[in-house]
Amino acid sequence: MEAATEDELRLARRLKLGVRLVVYPVLLGLIVLALHARAARSAGEDGGPALPKPWVGKTAQRGRATVTVDGGLVVASYLDVRMRCDDGSAELFTWTPVRELFVQRGDRVTAHRPPTARSGGKGWRGMLEGWLDLTLGRGVATGTVRLAIHWTHSSGTRLTCRSGPVPFSARRGAGS
Repeated sequence: MEAATEDELRLARRLKLGVRLVVYPVLLGLIVLALHARAARSAGEDGGPALPKPWVGKTAQRGRATVTVDGGLVVASYLDVRMRCDDGSAELFTWTPVRELFVQRGDRVTAHRPPTARSGGKGWRGMLEGWLDLTLGRGVATGTVRLAIHWTHSSGTRLTCRSGPVPFSARRGAGS
């Protein structure tokens, strides 16, 4: 075995110092990051802030109605609505208006979904329009929802389905 030269010893010291100055801090940073992620997951923060439990109820058609209220503001709703069509058929639709549609003034909340294109499959295309009128009370949300879909088939056939105003109510703590 040969003895190490002065240059080889100096290079070994530099490598050792480089490892200490680069690798160790990187490993320490990764450990801190992993501990933070673990703490965030256990606190329920892994998918952003959790929404409060929704208020649960029914529509007058016995469909599901939920309203999520956060700090007095309506942030979500989920409404099952049955519509009657011109040809006598019925269609069940679940409307979940996006948060940006809600207009809230005090305890009154409205939402209007302007006509939006939908695909119905098998050559059908539709335009959905929806309206929501909601009032928040002490632990209860009451209101009406109204939907309309105007379908057009690739053959030119037209079909309109409407719900008319459908009353609903949802209560805080119901269904828990």
